[in-house]
Amino acid sequence: MKVGINKILLFGVVNPKQKTEVSSYSDKSIIPGAVSVLKKTFGDDLYVITDVCVCAYTTHGHCGILDHDHVVNDSSVELISKMALSHAQAGADMVAPSDMMDGRIGAIRKKLDENNLWTPRSCLTL
Repeated sequence: MKVGINKILLFGVVNPKQKTEVSSYSDKSIIPGAVSVLKKTFGDDLYVITDVCVCAYTTHGHCGILDHDHVVNDSSVELISKMALSHAQAGADMVAPSDMMDGRIGAIRKKLDENNLWTPRSCLTL
């Protein structure tokens, strides 16, 4: 902040990685925890963007849920939406989906809207 850096992009990296993706959207996960601390410390003076993709949380490293070595789009989109919601609820100013799932932008927006998390300084605008 002292040198003018007032925007950051957070990428979650967990150790150990999990076979399931639950840690990607848990409110106790690394990113929601970091966002919460950063926003409590710096408030709106710091603009926090979060990467939304499950690849960094899983042992297989894919952008979504696997079923017999194939990524399942619809289940993955729901998971990614939950992840974006957990980041927004923690106070992220913007969520930045980096996965490659079809329909994820609309699903994230719907999830944020259902939880009253869209504002002019929105987490995601379409």
